[in-house]
Amino acid sequence: MRVVCTADYQGLFYDIEPELIPDGDLLLIAGDIGGWGTLQEMKDFNSWLGDLPHKHKCVVVGNHDLAIGGGADGHEIFTNATYLQDELVEIEGLRIYGSPVSDMNELFYTVPFIAFSQPSYQERVAEEIPDNLDILLTHGPPYGILDKLKRNNKSVGSKDLRRAVLSKQPRFHVFGHIHESHNQLTIGETTFINAALCSERNQMFKPNGSLYFDPIVFDIEPRPKLGQV
Repeated sequence: MRVVCTADYQGLFYDIEPELIPDGDLLLIAGDIGGWGTLQEMKDFNSWLGDLPHKHKCVVVGNHDLAIGGGADGHEIFTNATYLQDELVEIEGLRIYGSPVSDMNELFYTVPFIAFSQPSYQERVAEEIPDNLDILLTHGPPYGILDKLKRNNKSVGSKDLRRAVLSKQPRFHVFGHIHESHNQLTIGETTFINAALCSERNQMFKPNGSLYFDPIVFDIEPRPKLGQV
């Protein structure tokens, strides 16, 4: 299965032509769909997803997506994708768990975009992440892994998430949140992917019209079931 990873649309998806998103079997969206996180943005994004050809699409929201953080039901809104809010789904043999969790660190009490970032929530999410995952999809990164701010080189990921991921070792962990740390790396059994699309200043496009950061693509096969060779 070919997996296409994206995150951090920041309400700028309206100008992204479908051909700028690579084709694949599964499209992952790792949160911050909206700029202001309005309900209309969520509905418009769902319509935008309907124009993309991927057979499967999985969505988690992020700290900007305040309408859902405030109680709107993403399962009802995202009819063109599988919406995951601390949930496990199996798609063509792949075990995928999705959560909108992220860490806002010292910004938690000073900025309005705090959906799904409460310290107690981070702790609970980390405890509930299942074992034997093929893909973990979260909005925020684990602490110390593709989570550094450009302005001060400070790591701002979730320490609770780091403990959980390094213990449970999903095959892939896909996230965004810290745009300027877009990249991928492998630690132990896990490949970590920061799939942010826009810059730290929310610039979505380069002067030539391409996306500021390209979606990250990988291929994966389901784990063999017991008794299979």
